[in-house]
Amino acid sequence: MHASIGSRLHRTCRRGDGERPDCRWIASSSRLRTWGTRPLAHRAARDYAPLQSVSVALATPLPESCKSGRPSAPARRVRGGVAQPTTTALPRILGVVDDELPGPTVVVIGGVHGNEPAGVVALERVLKTLERTRPLVAGKLVGVLGNRAALAAGRRFNTRDLNRDWTEAGCAELKGATHLVDEDAEQRALLDVFEPLIDQADRPVVFIDLHSSSGRGAPFCCMADVLRNRPIALSLPLPLVLGLEEVIDGSMLGYLCDRGHVGIAFEGGQHDDPETIDRLESIV
Repeated sequence: MHASIGSRLHRTCRRGDGERPDCRWIASSSRLRTWGTRPLAHRAARDYAPLQSVSVALATPLPESCKSGRPSAPARRVRGGVAQPTTTALPRILGVVDDELPGPTVVVIGGVHGNEPAGVVALERVLKTLERTRPLVAGKLVGVLGNRAALAAGRRFNTRDLNRDWTEAGCAELKGATHLVDEDAEQRALLDVFEPLIDQADRPVVFIDLHSSSGRGAPFCCMADVLRNRPIALSLPLPLVLGLEEVIDGSMLGYLCDRGHVGIAFEGGQHDDPETIDRLESIV
């Protein structure tokens, strides 16, 4: 989440039952509003150092499968695997969990902003857990990296924010273009991942976008206030912020929601806070 948006939100907290705080997000803009007050999920921080640049190192390391464009042979269900580490190429798809049972297609995106690697690490943890425990999964889970080049460089973006310019006209232009670079190339690659999943699904696809923030704050979720978004957003013990889509033009989830799909963004906390990874992992 960009600091300019985060600065428009103010947080007041009071202690709830036991050690679980209750939090309410109050928007200073009249176009931002909250959906009540609900207890926050709480998990103890794991024993590891704060996040560092993706292109250098992570105390909880960047997933090995994030470091290679050449995934290894697939496991039974989680495809993406682990290959020789490199910081020059990151895979677009971290993994796919598919038992070929009826159910929704859930696409989880981490690293739409290159300075927010916590979502990538959280997503890899989930994929590794599913590979180890091998529960039967109804539907399909797809883990996707957002801005690969910016993640490798450890910066928010290279030439423009990848979470902007998602419009019908803009996407149509990208689909027909050649010799794309930087965020134009990243957006086109994401479209190439999303479109087949949408075409193959027998119901609206669920898109979950994982973020972190430059400032301290409690985790929360945000969405366009349409009925199909509510069941997931309201099932989690997190504050829900409505109206951000009104101040962010051309967001990725806004584009996907306008096409009839489910789109929910989650803010896990500060970039370098170890608990941010824990929170985003719990959400997924």
